[in-house]
Order: sequence, then C-alpha cells, then structure tokens
Amino acid sequence: MPSEEACRPSTRSMTNAPFSYLEECFEVRGKVLFWRERPLGHFSNYQTWAAWNAKHRDKPAGRPNEGNGRLIVGLTWNGLRLVGFAHRIVFAMAANEWPAEVDHIDGDHLNNSPDNLRAACRSQNTRNAATRKDNRSGFKGVSLRPDGRYHTIFRKKYYGSFTDPTSAHAVYCKLASAEYGEFFCDGRRVK
Repeated sequence: MPSEEACRPSTRSMTNAPFSYLEECFEVRGKVLFWRERPLGHFSNYQTWAAWNAKHRDKPAGRPNEGNGRLIVGLTWNGLRLVGFAHRIVFAMAANEWPAEVDHIDGDHLNNSPDNLRAACRSQNTRNAATRKDNRSGFKGVSLRPDGRYHTIFRKKYYGSFTDPTSAHAVYCKLASAEYGEFFCDGRRVK
C-alpha cells in the first residue's frame, strides 16, 4: 500500500492549468476573484462536487499569504494540486498569458481588477514598490544620516545632502520618474 505522502497530490504552479479550466473555476467581479459553480467533471464524485459548490460557489477565492498579504489560491486539476496568487490568475484569464510577474499599478495588492494589473519583469515590479517599512527617513530614495541630514542616492550615485527629507525626496522623484516611466512610484503606501 502506498504511503500517505505518495497519495497526496503534488503541488505545482497554477500555470499548469489551461486557461479554459481557470475560466470554469473563477470570475472577476470588480477588484475580487470569485469562485464559480464548478462543473461535476472537476470532481471525483457527486458528493464532493455538491459539498464544494455549497461551501465555495460565489465566494471570494483565496486566503491571505502570511508573507506578503497577497491572496493565494489553490485547486486541483488532473490530480495535481495547483497553487497561485489571485492577481496572477486574474491577469492570465484577461490576457491569456502567464507573464514573469504581475504588477499592481496602484500598489494595492488586494485590488485585483484586470485594469489595475500589468505584465512586468522583476525590476519593473520593484520600481513600483512602496517605501520600505524599515526606511528611517520615511521617504523612498532618501536615507537619514547619523548627522541628521538627508541624502539622495539613486542607482548607487549620490545626488546631494539636505536638511529636510522632502527636498531630498523631490530630487529622487525627479530622477526616478525620468528613469522608470510608467513604473515610477513615489513611495506612497496604500491603506
């Protein structure tokens, strides 16, 4: 008899599932990914199908990921346990492609409206990030020095020392917006 471990479906990326399967499972309403009533063919028997649809149909899909708060969704397809982020599923359903990364244009990780999502590479996605929580100056692109002055450093180059953080941040914003274009983010935080 196989071990319990061998009987458990292995976990794979959601990119293994065909787009048509995702369309059968999910729909987007506003900013949220919802479960559809899934067909009987998605399940091994009638009881499982009926119980699953009674519990999940028309409810938001996913649970918050402990690490970053983004919604993570799991489902089974062809015996494989698939896991993926809700924003990537929404983008894939809208664009019929799985990009390297998906960027939330407004920075709100719970706003999974297709209009708020765009394909990005890692560096573009990082450019659109908010100010880090451990930033002592409170402004993206600005460091607070031990002498109490604020320095602007952009792409490892020093651009000046300032007595107030807003002046240093203005220099960073000018440089970063010219360099990063549509992926520029001034460091705002979404509440």
